[in-house]
Amino acid sequence: MRFKPDFMKKRFLLILAAPAIFATSFLARANADEPSEAALTSDAFARVVAPGAKVEILATGFGFTEGPTWNPRGFWIFSDISGNALHRISPSGKVALVRKPSSHTNGNTYDAQNRLVSCEQSPARRVARKELSGNFETLAEKYEGKRLNSPNDLAIRGDGSIYFTDPTYGTDKSELELDFRGLYRIFPDGKLELLDRSWNQPNGICFSPDQNTLYVGDSQEGKIFRFDVDKNGQLSGKTLLATIPKPGDPDGMKCDAAGHLYVTGPGGVWIFAPRGGLLGKIPTPQNPANIGFGGADGKTLLITAQDSIYSVKLKQSEGKIY
Repeated sequence: MRFKPDFMKKRFLLILAAPAIFATSFLARANADEPSEAALTSDAFARVVAPGAKVEILATGFGFTEGPTWNPRGFWIFSDISGNALHRISPSGKVALVRKPSSHTNGNTYDAQNRLVSCEQSPARRVARKELSGNFETLAEKYEGKRLNSPNDLAIRGDGSIYFTDPTYGTDKSELELDFRGLYRIFPDGKLELLDRSWNQPNGICFSPDQNTLYVGDSQEGKIFRFDVDKNGQLSGKTLLATIPKPGDPDGMKCDAAGHLYVTGPGGVWIFAPRGGLLGKIPTPQNPANIGFGGADGKTLLITAQDSIYSVKLKQSEGKIY
């Protein structure tokens, strides 16, 4: 869809869904023109999202939005994959173009030096970092001499290691060189390590605030897994945390400072306890793809959903790892 400069400024009441009534009541997409309400019965969910909180649309008219990440200078960066562009957006909804073309960038994050690290789907098929000079450095583009599939999303550990998922979305099958979809780690010295190749389509990824757990979603399977992370950043104990029912798939994810896991899925943002158990769901007018905490206090959740950008105020801030 063509980008429109006249952004909508319309609010939607937040539906607060308790786990007991969630499965039957809130799998359908919310109607963007008809706000809905539901009773809040989960005390745990009430500690995360305030009753009466509102989902606000900040901007619309993009192609397909993804990869929001907060810059401490006071804005989010986000991708418009089909628009082949990177944009910035302020908490008030002011949008500015950052980069075009963007190699159909998907996931983004900032490292400890405030350098933007991005997953570029195609044609680059790489993980790249924007240096403070403005130049882009390739961090990973091949594994054992073969091009990566289509880097999707990423998370940075406190030691500077970059963990990323590599499904096949965004690359024609005839161009694939690897016969698997992997989870990787880029060490600070540039070494690339394959951590796990037993995926159908690995996608969203994030660390717990204490860095002792890594969460990864498999969109094709509709499952979210957790790994134990040792002091050296090695993974073990892959365990199923949750399954997202069809229709829809788990996509982008983030943890807050209390360790709650936020996952974009069918109809909204699903919120889980650190070791599993659905606390509730933030329904959105369009199916979301990814999320990013931000704002001056870190308690605003930015939601990328199809051609639009939404935000909602939370009680918890992001679980920063450095």
